[in-house]
Amino acid sequence: MSLYIFMITIVLMMVSLIKFPKLHIFKKTIQTHWLIIITSAFFTVIFGVVHIDDLLKLMFSDSSMNPVKLVILFIFLTIISIFLDEVGLFKFLSYKVIDWFKDSQIKIFIAVYFLTGILTVFTSNDVVILTLTPFVIYFSKHVKINPIPYLFSILTASNTFSIILIIGNPTNIYIASTLNVDFFEYLKVMFLPGLVAGFMGFFMNFFVFRKLLKQPMEKVDGAVKLLEPKLVIVSSIILLMTIVLMSISNFIKLEMWLITIIMGIVLTVFAFIYLKVKKLSLSPLIQTYKRAPWNFIPMVLGMFILIVGLLNDGYIEMLNQFLSNLNPVFGYGLTSHILSNALNNQPLSILFAEALKSVSADTYIYSKVFASIIGTNTAVLFTPFGALAGLMWFDILKENEVDMNFKIYFKYMIPIGTVIVISSLAMLYIMV
Repeated sequence: MSLYIFMITIVLMMVSLIKFPKLHIFKKTIQTHWLIIITSAFFTVIFGVVHIDDLLKLMFSDSSMNPVKLVILFIFLTIISIFLDEVGLFKFLSYKVIDWFKDSQIKIFIAVYFLTGILTVFTSNDVVILTLTPFVIYFSKHVKINPIPYLFSILTASNTFSIILIIGNPTNIYIASTLNVDFFEYLKVMFLPGLVAGFMGFFMNFFVFRKLLKQPMEKVDGAVKLLEPKLVIVSSIILLMTIVLMSISNFIKLEMWLITIIMGIVLTVFAFIYLKVKKLSLSPLIQTYKRAPWNFIPMVLGMFILIVGLLNDGYIEMLNQFLSNLNPVFGYGLTSHILSNALNNQPLSILFAEALKSVSADTYIYSKVFASIIGTNTAVLFTPFGALAGLMWFDILKENEVDMNFKIYFKYMIPIGTVIVISSLAMLYIMV
């Protein structure tokens, strides 16, 4: 029964993302995909596929793969990043970059691509997409240029440079946690494959859009000033301290999820006091918590329950038997890349994490873990269904009346994504 519930859930989730992504109830907007997942998880427990006692043990186990810890880590790290956006740092940096290279589309394209990559490394791909995509649309309309090269570059950079750090994407944390891979161990292996993915994405995007980028553009006017530079500086320091502490978490014997809670609270308290003392609006802090991805909680916990059902019924072992016949790097990497587009990379990463846990003694386990991470990060460079980041990107384009459809997406992304995933897996193959 667990397999039927799981497959029905995935189908309904995909249909909802296309046909009815949001419900409007009493002037509130609710995303439907997580509602479907949590409802299916409820039925899994009701029908006895997963027993509540076993579920509670798994949910609160003293393990790095504990889903509650993973959710907390992602939520609080995202809150820190969103606050920096709310106080204007990302917009300020974007305008500065464009102001420096305002005489050439090619220079601006290079600047936007690598700004996206840098911000992704230190924040997260979802936050960067939500922040920079509307800005690029506004800027392109302002100077009367085609936004398509810049929009695809943002999508590519944010889903390739996210490979470099374990905190770059929730999928990295899910899968790497199967072997308790720490911050530096992860970075040592994935730094070069992540760079290769990022730079190959740049060259492919530049090649595909080179003609559009040679077109003239109007003069850029306007600039953005930081209204509260001290608040921005302290908030940036808190983010950097969070990343540093996470990188040495094994040495200081403090788990990464606890570090993000502590630093998130520190930021919240500091921002509250600063804004109150200055007699400024609390809007940046309020909006930060409103924008936080709270729907991520029921989605991940619900999907975890569904995966436990598959585990109890032996389907994870069947998946392992299929995967065992594949090359540890290219087999796992390409399979996770393709299957993410059928399941979405969030549930796929949880599924693969459980599968990898059961073969943790395998000689090639590290190759399989890191290859699966590359596949889930780059999944959106095949179809927008590969990641929630792609669907959010698509939704922003629709809201801003940008001409985009699946035909255009496939035309550009399939060749770009294919080169990226193969080249990054090739580098991983050399590394391991």
